[in-house]
Amino acid sequence: MAIIMLYFMAILLALSLPLELEGWWTVQSIAYGVVVFSLFVQAPLLEPLVKQLQRRGHLRADTPEA
Repeated sequence: MAIIMLYFMAILLALSLPLELEGWWTVQSIAYGVVVFSLFVQAPLLEPLVKQLQRRGHLRADTPEA
């Protein structure tokens, strides 16, 4: 849940940029790209990675998941 708040904050900060700021479109595009990449690429890979690390003994099974 905390990671969703970070994505939300990134989007809000990007949207709050004044239009007079040179390069505001670039900053917004980068922020949106990072959020979309994190949600659609990194998030689905996180659970299999944790399971793989637990199987190999690099991560204890009793470690609380975020």
